[in-house]
Amino acid sequence: HMRACEKGHLGTVEVLTKAGGAELLACQGRAGWNALMCASANGHKAVVEHLLDVGPPDQVLTKCHAGRTALALAQSYKKHSTVTVLQERISQLVRPDLKGPA
Repeated sequence: HMRACEKGHLGTVEVLTKAGGAELLACQGRAGWNALMCASANGHKAVVEHLLDVGPPDQVLTKCHAGRTALALAQSYKKHSTVTVLQERISQLVRPDLKGPA
């Protein structure tokens, strides 16, 4: 599943998250990266959006072993579209009265 997120294979990710659910989203690789981090660092906006839609809201706050979040990874790799998506979701966590796109 991590490879599918890393490579941006949305269809595969959708099937895997449906079958594996929360356990799959919580799984971390050797560096502590989760599926959201893999997709974010590689700029796969559609996969990031899907993972955010099906996963727990606080997954955007999870840190890898180096102490970096999915947002920090997307910023460091200059993946601007995923940075924007992650920032919007974090804003919704901090300010639940802000609504995302309908």
